Amino acid sequence: MQNVVETLLAVARADRQSSVNAAEPLDLARLVRRCVEARSQPASDAPRRVLERLPGELWVTADTQLLEIVVMNLIDNAFDHSTGEGAIEIDWVGAQSAGALRIRNFASQLDRSDLTHLGTRWWRHRSAEDRSAGGGCGLGLSIAMMLVDVLNLSLHFELDGQQRLSVTLARIEYLAPQSTPEPLRV
Repeated sequence: MQNVVETLLAVARADRQSSVNAAEPLDLARLVRRCVEARSQPASDAPRRVLERLPGELWVTADTQLLEIVVMNLIDNAFDHSTGEGAIEIDWVGAQSAGALRIRNFASQLDRSDLTHLGTRWWRHRSAEDRSAGGGCGLGLSIAMMLVDVLNLSLHFELDGQQRLSVTLARIEYLAPQSTPEPLRV
């Protein structure tokens, strides 16, 4: 319940654009692993295989609270709407100073025309009869889209020929690996 309240407060601040983008160093790989672990708990729905291809540490700079909400919503979306074929794949595509987090899952229920609706508030692909089976209320991606704008990032959706949905969070400022100073020897 506390997470829901904190998320709603962060969204309200971001919605009013009064949120100061408090950028600070963050290990994105650790954040992603924490979010996947939270969804992989025994109490959650059907287990999903996750192929995570991130470096051991991945230091970026961002507003940690807002980026955590975005990443959790994107991972939740992959778990909730993956059609079960294959694994959920999480990759980092990095460049010299910025990179992108890509989350890919099978989405056989989608077609290319649906991509324009992803991130639209309240939009859900399933019919009203199917909604009673669960799977969210159509706000997760719209919250992520709004916070991505506040963070000055971008979010792209792509559906390949094998019905894999790629959600790419781009323009994440990459920090050089943190070096640990050598201890003084006397």
